[in-house]
Amino acid sequence: MSSKKESEEYTSSQDVLKRLSLVENKLEILDSQNGELQNLLRILAQPILSTSLQGIFKSPKQLYAYELTDGKRSTRDIGRLVKLDQKGISNWWREWEGEGLVEKVGKKGQFKARYTLLELLVVYLPTKEQRSSKQRKNNRRQVTAGLDDNESHKTMLEVKEAEKE
Repeated sequence: MSSKKESEEYTSSQDVLKRLSLVENKLEILDSQNGELQNLLRILAQPILSTSLQGIFKSPKQLYAYELTDGKRSTRDIGRLVKLDQKGISNWWREWEGEGLVEKVGKKGQFKARYTLLELLVVYLPTKEQRSSKQRKNNRRQVTAGLDDNESHKTMLEVKEAEKE
């Protein structure tokens, strides 16, 4: 009697493991497809982003380097991907740090982007009155004044709405 019950439990466990394996395989496929979609969207959005954010990023390389600035990659890693030397990436990081666009993370000197490209569009897209550089800096200060990531997104949208009034 007991061995029949153990046999059923063993079979049930095997079924569960098989199903988990199938789910894992499907997740890997979805992850791969998601990466491909992100790459395609980046290619399609590149002209719009480059034009809209040209006041911040002087070239598509800079824009791409900013996207890659995740706090984990080094200047060497990013430089290899955007085909620029480490010193160039380091100079961009210092420039962006001065503008409040990146922040230092970790002990190795890496930087992390403070905003997504969409958030930058909200803060930097000119209004009908063509905001001045001083107004953009004030907006950045308001947005970054001691806020965590969730609050900063909400605040940036509030800043944009306030400017419309």
